[in-house]
Amino acid sequence: MTTDYDQIAEQFSAVIDRIPGNQFYERPATISLLPPLKDIDVLDAGCGSGFYTEYAHKAGARVVAFDPSKGMVEQAIKRVGTGCEIHSCKSSDLDAIMAGRKFDLVLSNLVMHYVQDLKVEFSRLEQMLKTDGKMIVSMKHPILHIGFIQKFGYRAVGLVRPGWDWAGGPVEHVQRPMGAITSAIYEAGLLIEQLIEAEPAPEMEKVDPAGYALAKRVPFFVHFVLVRRRNAGEHPE
Repeated sequence: MTTDYDQIAEQFSAVIDRIPGNQFYERPATISLLPPLKDIDVLDAGCGSGFYTEYAHKAGARVVAFDPSKGMVEQAIKRVGTGCEIHSCKSSDLDAIMAGRKFDLVLSNLVMHYVQDLKVEFSRLEQMLKTDGKMIVSMKHPILHIGFIQKFGYRAVGLVRPGWDWAGGPVEHVQRPMGAITSAIYEAGLLIEQLIEAEPAPEMEKVDPAGYALAKRVPFFVHFVLVRRRNAGEHPE
């Protein structure tokens, strides 16, 4: 990741729950895809300030969460308390920390558009899944940054800044085409069970009519429900 979330963790966390695109768009779309959470093992990969960690915990899941930003982990612990296991680490540290533990569900919400090497990141998370486990991923939709696309082309890969003045510091995302995302998923040993270009909830129109109108025309997010590819009788190379 190129964004320094340690620098912006406190201000970011104070605002993020009130962002209409999260509150009335990404989060309802993700929650609609979740299986029953009671008594299952959940890994919140890139937990940020802990919204999904808290949500899964309150729903009765056994939750482990991690984030590479120490500042964001501090915010997540402040939010969730001691009821969950929360680590300040990178995905490359998971094997050693988890010591063979596997999960029924891996969540990765609004994280992958920060990642430079998607195949490696998806591969590490795939290793955390139980045989019949699922991964639910949400990320910025590739078509969202039309200015970048108009300048460099849809197939170009590069960094974009969303211009979030509220975040407390510069934020950068990796812009890449949908084909690069889906190829990374397959090469990591995963199959796409569902690909969803969700629409915002109607409540968003009341608090952000301009954002709602745009989200009805152009998807802000893309969601994936993923399963391990070897479940389909195939094996990663």
